[in-house]
Amino acid sequence: MNPNDADLLSDMADAMAHSGQSEDAIGLIEKAMRLKSVLSDQYLWHLGGAYFNLRRYDEAVRTVRSMAEPYGRAPAPGGLLCAYGELDEARQPCPEGAGGAPNFSVERWGAVQPDRHDADVEHFWTG
Repeated sequence: MNPNDADLLSDMADAMAHSGQSEDAIGLIEKAMRLKSVLSDQYLWHLGGAYFNLRRYDEAVRTVRSMAEPYGRAPAPGGLLCAYGELDEARQPCPEGAGGAPNFSVERWGAVQPDRHDADVEHFWTG
């Protein structure tokens, strides 16, 4: 009912990214970001996830790193670890992985991935 609700657009884009529509999700998140004068990290987290799904790892890392509090959301270190894991030049643990969220568990986060397609869940695990 409100096509200019930036928060709703961001959430819808995240759902699209988890449903295999990451390219469309990026456009929707970018629209949401234009509509919102003060962005929360949620927008950047959703955008970084869509980039990761599309294997645009440099953009995923840059986006998540630009969050004001990348460790304020428990999965953010997981997203960084996954993206770093896919970058050829970064086959060693990333600095954000160890100390930023000591209670983060790849196994726990991977078990609750809401991705619709098994290949996307496998992509997360591979990263």
